[in-house]
Amino acid sequence: MYMIFAFIGTFLLLMGVLIWKLNLVELIAGYDPNKTSDPQGLAKWVGLNIFVMVF
Repeated sequence: MYMIFAFIGTFLLLMGVLIWKLNLVELIAGYDPNKTSDPQGLAKWVGLNIFVMVF
């Protein structure tokens, strides 16, 4: 069971860092470039929140 939690935690850390640091807003579910005025700010906010979700 702990291995599953460790895998999920590692996956979330990786996703958070990828979205935050590399500005991969395409990984965000429901992302619409026509509705977003600041994709870099969105990537930072979502990435940090996913990163914090692990802790």
